[in-house]
Amino acid sequence: MSGITQMFDSDSSFGKLLTRAGIWIGANLLFLFCSIPIFTVGASLCAMYYVMLRYLRCHGEINPWKEFWKEFRKNFVSATIVWLSLLAVAGLLMLEIFWCSQFSGVMHVFRYALHFLLAAEAVISVYIFPCMAAFDAPVKCQFANSLFFAGKSPLTIFGVTAAVFLPFYFTYTLIQWLPLTAFLWCFFGFSMVAWLQSRMFLRLFLPYLPTVNAYGERMDAAGAAFAGSEEPAAAGMDRNDRREDNRRAAAILDEMKRMGM
Repeated sequence: MSGITQMFDSDSSFGKLLTRAGIWIGANLLFLFCSIPIFTVGASLCAMYYVMLRYLRCHGEINPWKEFWKEFRKNFVSATIVWLSLLAVAGLLMLEIFWCSQFSGVMHVFRYALHFLLAAEAVISVYIFPCMAAFDAPVKCQFANSLFFAGKSPLTIFGVTAAVFLPFYFTYTLIQWLPLTAFLWCFFGFSMVAWLQSRMFLRLFLPYLPTVNAYGERMDAAGAAFAGSEEPAAAGMDRNDRREDNRRAAAILDEMKRMGM
């Protein structure tokens, strides 16, 4: 009995695996449930990335149900606006590409520029919801954050996009395994993709996030508010905290200027 007890202990390897699986399943089911109306997909994505970033920074000591609903309510309006805007722009670009392909000459060549704009929007779409989950900022700043972090590490773009498209590609090509892949997507798929992406995003975000302890509590109040903070970045800051916050913001702006953004 002692061996079984040790195996299911939360500090054992098997216990940690069960904890991780519980977080993945909880976040995945909530994401699917909250995405049913379609227009709420943006808020669901923000909430799921929030849970995964919290999980990685807090070493699994989180309640996925509580954290998901907190972030879903917090970013519901802004994330919904961003999601619907991205869908509208993508639809308009694809329509323009279709019409340009019907003509020859300059109009036919113009579609290559439209393809570039569509690819740029796809990159923004991959980055913006994790940025909204990690940082408290206006929507227009989140678009700038997406471009900033994409330009900061171009190789990461391939990693985070591959984490999205490869699973869907294999699901489409291995149609004979549809019952198994459908089961995996329903219980693990979306949250595992978000977890893989969050590991890559966290390497980029970490220099601009405040320090937290193992329970997700702030060790200091400086810098932009991380997804795990319970209050806005400005709340409870003294003069030194605000000075440090301004210093970090200025450092990000200087780096963006050096990159020509």
